[in-house]
Amino acid sequence: MPRMLELYISPGAWGTVSTSPFCAKVAAYVKLAGIEHKLRTADFRKAPRGKIPYIRHGETVMGDSTHIIDYLKTTFGDPLDAHLTAAQRARGHLIKRTCEESLYWVLVYSRWNREDFPKAMKGYLAGLLPGALRPLLLPMIHKKSLKQLAAQGTGRFARADAFQRGVDDLEALAETLGDGPFAVGDAPTSYDATLYAWLDGIAATQTDNPLTTFVRGHAGLQAYLERVRARLGADAPSDG
Repeated sequence: MPRMLELYISPGAWGTVSTSPFCAKVAAYVKLAGIEHKLRTADFRKAPRGKIPYIRHGETVMGDSTHIIDYLKTTFGDPLDAHLTAAQRARGHLIKRTCEESLYWVLVYSRWNREDFPKAMKGYLAGLLPGALRPLLLPMIHKKSLKQLAAQGTGRFARADAFQRGVDDLEALAETLGDGPFAVGDAPTSYDATLYAWLDGIAATQTDNPLTTFVRGHAGLQAYLERVRARLGADAPSDG
């Protein structure tokens, strides 16, 4: 077995392990699966395809959160999902796709498509961008994010319409979760790593919007977050 797994993620803010839900997803997965690891602060210049999260495990360097989790299952075993039925996997797949392919873009919209972005999101990228370069890099990243939102389509909606799409996703996720303790059963699975990462990222965002209002005000989702947090404990990137 190669040396210890190293997981490279963006720094956290507002109490999250990472401001990126994809990074937070893999960080949650390794904790829930009991995989010994070290969290490291990501360097985009060294990331596969320039995107995060990524892992280093011996000679293996790999990006993409789904590919990473598939690799971890193959390498370390599959304690979270191996027992799932086809119906549970199908339910989990729909939860994962709703978070990653739909709700994600409204979350990005909520953080970047704001006239008061520089003030409202102070500290959002503070740990990722060097202080001296931040005034130069932040406007560039802001412009790129708005361009991606427009290309994907969410950025073309009026603000109320964009947020309604996200609230619709959250209502569907809350209804699907119901009174169940976890996403697809009585114990955490890889699908909880995804669902938790998105809900926690939304709830923690300091700027109020319809997404944060929904998650913070929904008793069932708050109870769910507390159940997952109890399994995760605290963790943060280290370069030591």
